[in-house]
Amino acid sequence: MPTETSLLLIEDDSELGQSIAAYLEANSFKVTRALNAKEARAHLGGSVFDVVLLDLVLPDGDGLALCEEIRSSGHWTPTLVVSALATLEDRLKGFSAGADDYLTKPFSLAELVARIRAVLRRGSIAPGVEIRFGNVVIDQLAHRAFVADREVRLSSREISLLVTLIQHEGTILSRSMLLKSVWHDTSDVAQNIVDQYIRRLRMKVCTILSRVEIETLHGQGYRIRRTA
Repeated sequence: MPTETSLLLIEDDSELGQSIAAYLEANSFKVTRALNAKEARAHLGGSVFDVVLLDLVLPDGDGLALCEEIRSSGHWTPTLVVSALATLEDRLKGFSAGADDYLTKPFSLAELVARIRAVLRRGSIAPGVEIRFGNVVIDQLAHRAFVADREVRLSSREISLLVTLIQHEGTILSRSMLLKSVWHDTSDVAQNIVDQYIRRLRMKVCTILSRVEIETLHGQGYRIRRTA
Protein backbone atom coordinates (compact mmCIF):
# COMPACT_ATOMS: atom_id res chain seq x y z
CA MET A 1 0.00 0.00 0.00
CA PRO A 2 1.28 3.51 -0.72
CA THR A 3 2.78 5.28 2.29
CA GLU A 4 0.21 8.05 2.00
CA THR A 5 -3.25 6.82 1.18
CA SER A 6 -5.57 9.83 1.37
CA LEU A 7 -8.79 9.18 3.27
CA LEU A 8 -11.78 11.37 4.09
CA LEU A 9 -13.42 10.43 7.41
CA ILE A 10 -16.99 11.77 7.74
CA GLU A 11 -17.97 11.18 11.37
CA ASP A 12 -19.85 13.56 13.67
CA ASP A 13 -18.77 11.84 16.92
CA SER A 14 -15.60 13.81 17.66
CA GLU A 15 -14.16 11.31 20.16
CA LEU A 16 -14.80 8.30 17.92
CA GLY A 17 -13.47 10.16 14.89
CA GLN A 18 -10.29 11.03 16.75
CA SER A 19 -9.75 7.38 17.74
CA ILE A 20 -10.35 6.15 14.19
CA ALA A 21 -8.08 8.82 12.70
CA ALA A 22 -5.25 8.04 15.14
CA TYR A 23 -5.41 4.32 14.33
CA LEU A 24 -5.55 4.91 10.58
CA GLU A 25 -2.66 7.37 10.67
CA ALA A 26 -0.62 4.75 12.56
CA ASN A 27 -1.36 2.44 9.62
CA SER A 28 -0.03 4.81 6.92
CA PHE A 29 -3.23 6.67 6.01
CA LYS A 30 -3.41 10.42 5.61
CA VAL A 31 -6.74 11.31 7.25
CA THR A 32 -8.88 14.40 6.64
CA ARG A 33 -11.83 14.70 9.02
CA ALA A 34 -15.30 16.13 8.44
CA LEU A 35 -17.83 16.46 11.26
CA ASN A 36 -20.85 17.02 9.02
CA ALA A 37 -22.12 16.94 5.44
CA LYS A 38 -21.22 20.58 4.80
CA GLU A 39 -17.58 20.05 5.73
CA ALA A 40 -17.52 16.82 3.69
CA ARG A 41 -18.78 18.61 0.57
CA ALA A 42 -16.13 21.29 0.99
CA HIS A 43 -13.34 18.71 1.26
CA LEU A 44 -14.66 16.67 -1.66
CA GLY A 45 -14.90 19.79 -3.81
CA GLY A 46 -11.33 20.82 -3.16
CA SER A 47 -9.35 17.61 -2.78
CA VAL A 48 -9.01 14.13 -4.26
CA PHE A 49 -9.23 11.17 -1.89
CA ASP A 50 -8.36 7.50 -2.33
CA VAL A 51 -11.22 6.37 -0.10
CA VAL A 52 -14.15 7.82 1.88
CA LEU A 53 -15.43 6.60 5.27
CA LEU A 54 -19.01 7.74 5.76
CA ASP A 55 -21.29 7.73 8.79
CA LEU A 56 -24.98 7.77 7.83
CA VAL A 57 -26.34 9.85 10.71
CA LEU A 58 -24.98 13.39 10.37
CA PRO A 59 -26.12 16.52 12.23
CA ASP A 60 -26.92 18.44 9.03
CA GLY A 61 -28.13 15.73 6.68
CA ASP A 62 -28.55 12.12 5.69
CA GLY A 63 -25.37 10.21 4.89
CA LEU A 64 -27.25 8.14 2.31
CA ALA A 65 -28.23 11.31 0.47
CA LEU A 66 -24.61 12.48 0.60
CA CYS A 67 -23.42 9.17 -0.83
CA GLU A 68 -25.96 9.42 -3.66
CA GLU A 69 -24.89 13.02 -4.27
CA ILE A 70 -21.25 11.98 -4.52
CA ARG A 71 -22.08 9.25 -7.02
CA SER A 72 -24.44 11.39 -9.11
CA SER A 73 -21.73 14.05 -9.42
CA GLY A 74 -19.51 11.51 -11.15
CA HIS A 75 -17.15 10.76 -8.24
CA TRP A 76 -16.43 7.01 -7.93
CA THR A 77 -14.03 7.16 -5.00
CA PRO A 78 -14.31 3.88 -3.05
CA THR A 79 -16.75 4.55 -0.21
CA LEU A 80 -17.13 2.53 2.99
CA VAL A 81 -20.17 3.19 5.16
CA VAL A 82 -19.50 2.93 8.92
CA SER A 83 -22.79 3.14 10.78
CA ALA A 84 -24.75 2.03 13.85
CA LEU A 85 -27.71 1.35 11.51
CA ALA A 86 -27.32 -2.40 11.31
CA THR A 87 -30.46 -3.98 9.84
CA LEU A 88 -30.52 -5.75 6.49
CA GLU A 89 -32.67 -2.94 5.11
CA ASP A 90 -30.11 -0.36 6.28
CA ARG A 91 -27.28 -2.23 4.55
CA LEU A 92 -29.27 -2.63 1.35
CA LYS A 93 -30.02 1.09 1.32
CA GLY A 94 -26.31 1.80 1.76
CA PHE A 95 -25.36 -0.37 -1.21
CA SER A 96 -28.18 1.09 -3.31
CA ALA A 97 -26.90 4.60 -2.56
CA GLY A 98 -23.51 3.65 -4.00
CA ALA A 99 -21.50 2.36 -1.05
CA ASP A 100 -18.79 -0.18 -1.85
CA ASP A 101 -18.89 -1.78 1.60
CA TYR A 102 -20.83 -1.44 4.87
CA LEU A 103 -19.40 -1.93 8.36
CA THR A 104 -21.68 -1.73 11.42
CA LYS A 105 -20.77 -0.17 14.76
CA PRO A 106 -19.26 -1.26 17.07
CA PHE A 107 -16.38 -2.65 15.04
CA SER A 108 -12.75 -3.68 15.34
CA LEU A 109 -10.31 -1.06 14.09
CA ALA A 110 -8.22 -3.88 12.63
CA GLU A 111 -11.25 -5.04 10.61
CA LEU A 112 -11.86 -1.46 9.48
CA VAL A 113 -8.34 -1.27 8.05
CA ALA A 114 -8.82 -4.66 6.35
CA ARG A 115 -12.11 -3.47 4.80
CA ILE A 116 -10.49 -0.23 3.60
CA ARG A 117 -7.64 -2.11 1.98
CA ALA A 118 -10.13 -4.48 0.32
CA VAL A 119 -12.13 -1.65 -1.31
CA LEU A 120 -8.88 0.04 -2.36
CA ARG A 121 -7.71 -3.16 -4.07
CA ARG A 122 -10.84 -3.50 -6.15
CA GLY A 123 -11.66 0.22 -6.54
CA SER A 124 -15.19 1.47 -7.18
CA ILE A 125 -16.97 0.40 -10.34
CA ALA A 126 -18.82 3.09 -12.22
CA PRO A 127 -21.92 1.92 -14.10
CA GLY A 128 -21.75 1.48 -17.86
CA VAL A 129 -18.03 0.68 -18.02
CA GLU A 130 -16.09 -2.48 -18.78
CA ILE A 131 -15.54 -4.54 -15.65
CA ARG A 132 -12.50 -6.79 -15.26
CA PHE A 133 -12.34 -9.34 -12.46
CA GLY A 134 -9.64 -11.98 -12.62
CA ASN A 135 -9.79 -13.13 -16.24
CA VAL A 136 -13.51 -12.35 -16.53
CA VAL A 137 -14.48 -9.27 -18.54
CA ILE A 138 -18.02 -7.83 -18.61
CA ASP A 139 -19.17 -5.21 -21.10
CA GLN A 140 -22.29 -3.86 -19.41
CA LEU A 141 -23.32 -1.67 -22.33
CA ALA A 142 -23.19 -4.50 -24.86
CA HIS A 143 -24.38 -7.14 -22.34
CA ARG A 144 -21.45 -9.40 -23.21
CA ALA A 145 -19.14 -11.44 -20.98
CA PHE A 146 -15.80 -13.13 -21.63
CA VAL A 147 -13.81 -15.72 -19.69
CA ALA A 148 -10.14 -16.07 -20.67
CA ASP A 149 -10.95 -14.15 -23.88
CA ARG A 150 -13.76 -16.55 -24.78
CA GLU A 151 -17.29 -15.16 -24.92
CA VAL A 152 -19.90 -16.78 -22.69
CA ARG A 153 -23.59 -16.18 -23.24
CA LEU A 154 -25.24 -14.63 -20.19
CA SER A 155 -28.74 -13.26 -19.79
CA SER A 156 -29.20 -9.69 -18.56
CA ARG A 157 -30.18 -11.05 -15.14
CA GLU A 158 -27.10 -13.27 -14.99
CA ILE A 159 -24.89 -10.31 -15.87
CA SER A 160 -26.60 -8.19 -13.20
CA LEU A 161 -26.06 -10.90 -10.58
CA LEU A 162 -22.41 -11.35 -11.57
CA VAL A 163 -21.76 -7.59 -11.49
CA THR A 164 -23.42 -7.32 -8.05
CA LEU A 165 -21.18 -10.07 -6.67
CA ILE A 166 -18.07 -8.44 -8.16
CA GLN A 167 -18.99 -4.98 -6.84
CA HIS A 168 -19.07 -6.47 -3.35
CA GLU A 169 -16.00 -8.67 -3.58
CA GLY A 170 -15.09 -10.01 -0.14
CA THR A 171 -18.59 -9.38 1.22
CA ILE A 172 -21.02 -12.21 1.96
CA LEU A 173 -24.30 -11.40 0.22
CA SER A 174 -27.38 -13.17 1.52
CA ARG A 175 -30.16 -14.43 -0.75
CA SER A 176 -32.37 -11.59 0.48
CA MET A 177 -29.75 -8.98 -0.38
CA LEU A 178 -29.27 -10.45 -3.86
CA LEU A 179 -33.02 -10.64 -4.44
CA LYS A 180 -33.39 -6.98 -3.48
CA SER A 181 -30.43 -5.83 -5.57
CA VAL A 182 -30.93 -7.93 -8.73
CA TRP A 183 -34.67 -8.69 -8.83
CA HIS A 184 -35.81 -5.48 -7.05
CA ASP A 185 -39.49 -6.42 -6.60
CA THR A 186 -39.28 -9.67 -4.62
CA SER A 187 -42.98 -10.17 -3.94
CA ASP A 188 -43.44 -12.79 -6.68
CA VAL A 189 -39.93 -14.23 -6.73
CA ALA A 190 -39.09 -17.54 -5.08
CA GLN A 191 -36.11 -17.53 -2.71
CA ASN A 192 -34.48 -20.44 -4.57
CA ILE A 193 -34.24 -18.39 -7.77
CA VAL A 194 -30.94 -17.03 -6.44
CA ASP A 195 -29.56 -20.57 -6.03
CA GLN A 196 -30.64 -21.42 -9.58
CA TYR A 197 -28.89 -18.39 -11.06
CA ILE A 198 -25.75 -19.01 -8.99
CA ARG A 199 -25.62 -22.55 -10.41
CA ARG A 200 -25.93 -21.13 -13.93
CA LEU A 201 -23.10 -18.65 -13.34
CA ARG A 202 -20.89 -21.41 -12.00
CA MET A 203 -21.50 -23.55 -15.07
CA LYS A 204 -20.92 -20.67 -17.49
CA VAL A 205 -18.30 -18.51 -15.76
CA CYS A 206 -16.52 -20.58 -13.11
CA THR A 207 -15.04 -22.94 -15.67
CA ILE A 208 -11.71 -24.71 -15.72
CA LEU A 209 -10.27 -21.71 -17.58
CA SER A 210 -11.53 -19.02 -15.22
CA ARG A 211 -9.78 -17.59 -12.19
CA VAL A 212 -13.03 -16.82 -10.40
CA GLU A 213 -14.98 -18.78 -7.79
CA ILE A 214 -18.42 -18.16 -6.25
CA GLU A 215 -18.36 -19.51 -2.71
CA THR A 216 -21.40 -20.78 -0.80
CA LEU A 217 -21.31 -19.94 2.90
CA HIS A 218 -24.03 -22.14 4.37
CA GLY A 219 -26.64 -20.20 6.29
CA GLN A 220 -25.13 -16.89 5.19
CA GLY A 221 -25.09 -16.48 1.41
CA TYR A 222 -22.59 -16.16 -1.44
CA ARG A 223 -19.23 -14.48 -1.96
CA ILE A 224 -17.12 -14.13 -5.09
CA ARG A 225 -13.34 -14.39 -5.06
CA ARG A 226 -10.37 -14.52 -7.40
CA THR A 227 -8.56 -17.85 -7.38
CA ALA A 228 -5.31 -16.60 -8.92
